[in-house]
Amino acid sequence: MKKFNFTHNSVDTKTFSNKDVKYTGYLIFSVLLMFFLVFVSNAYAENFPSSDQVKADLIGQRIGNMYRSWVFASPSEFYKFNIKNKNISGLLLEYEISVILKPRSGPMGSADLVVVYKKENSSWKFINVTDNNTLKPIR
Repeated sequence: MKKFNFTHNSVDTKTFSNKDVKYTGYLIFSVLLMFFLVFVSNAYAENFPSSDQVKADLIGQRIGNMYRSWVFASPSEFYKFNIKNKNISGLLLEYEISVILKPRSGPMGSADLVVVYKKENSSWKFINVTDNNTLKPIR
């Protein structure tokens, strides 16, 4: 059985070819370019409305129909608030949100909301909210 000698260094570390130096230069350049692109992309990342901003924008808005409706009065009414999906189409942003609402008195309610924003002057402006007749009481 042949034994391996691990103490012998088969690579001469004092001698590099131009090809090795060139490859190392490309590798360093690629890593620096990657860090720069990540930094720039984070600096220009979209500033979409947060959950708290959406809740604030909904205050005073009405959902439902003539038989059953809800007017958002306070952020504390949102017992559960789950952004299920975010769709962007040109200058429009559409959130699909599932909510469970807890009023000060009366039964709780649930609804699936569609909240629409429009991009104006590098910020998002609230446009409207609909529930597509999904508002229902929870007993």
